[in-house]
Amino acid sequence: MFYRKDLFAAAGLPEPKTYADIQKAAQQLNKGKMAGIVAATSPADSFTQQTFEQVAVANNCQLVDDAGNITLTSPQCQESFAFYADLMKDYSVPGNQDADTTRATYFAGDAAMVLWSSFLLDELAGLRNDALPTCDQCKDDPTWLAKNTGVVATMQGPGGSAPTAFGEIVSWNVLRDASPKAKDFVTYMMSDGYPAWLAVSPEGKVPTRTGTASNPKEYVDAWSKLETGVDKKELLSATYPGAVLSAVASSPASFDRWGIPDQGQLAAAVAGQYVVPKALAKMINSGATAAEATAEAQKAAEQIKTDLG
Repeated sequence: MFYRKDLFAAAGLPEPKTYADIQKAAQQLNKGKMAGIVAATSPADSFTQQTFEQVAVANNCQLVDDAGNITLTSPQCQESFAFYADLMKDYSVPGNQDADTTRATYFAGDAAMVLWSSFLLDELAGLRNDALPTCDQCKDDPTWLAKNTGVVATMQGPGGSAPTAFGEIVSWNVLRDASPKAKDFVTYMMSDGYPAWLAVSPEGKVPTRTGTASNPKEYVDAWSKLETGVDKKELLSATYPGAVLSAVASSPASFDRWGIPDQGQLAAAVAGQYVVPKALAKMINSGATAAEATAEAQKAAEQIKTDLG
């Protein structure tokens, strides 16, 4: 969650860490041309699935239970669907929203919060010419919006047991009959070569290996000193305070994903067929209830599971 620190401070609002925090801030800051929050709603877009999944796992809304049964009609999921859809209907902007439109609205200074990935950090800092902040204050200071933006990497709903983050971890898979050099390569990439790998896109590549036995923070410290950007390169720490970088760096410890580790194939198929984005769209655009939307999503997911065998 990226949020306007200046607006939150002026309104006396806490950081948007919980469902209640987010709902209160969206309601209170949604006035005039300012939307309380923007987030993905497009029914045929994986970004909507990813964005909602952050909200879902924060409330312990899971795709399946420990036995592999689809659980989209659980009380936690119905609560997550209702929370998300109500925010988008009452405190956001009209029309289908995606990665580009939500970013543009926040960059224009027209939203108090936006749910996006950490890949927003370099663009928010004015380091990519085709996606620059356009707020009124940004004309004199391209980094104004970045300086006035806070980041919350985890979220917690009333049904969640702990603050949770949504994320994807890149893994290495070495086949049994692979050359010994493959193992050597992975060892190198997770040690001496690790900072260089992170440097490819440090705003989005957050170290999941924080360090070594002798230096437990070696790779986190190296990451915080990496330059980011596309048309202009700059240290993340040149724009963002330590609190922001710490929030991003610590997020992998709280990662959760639907279907991982046991039902990854099912989760991928459900996401690929936009089961959840379509259900959310019916709530936002057609007035379907959470019970109706989750029942429809449940049925679609169960059919996918059957088809997968």
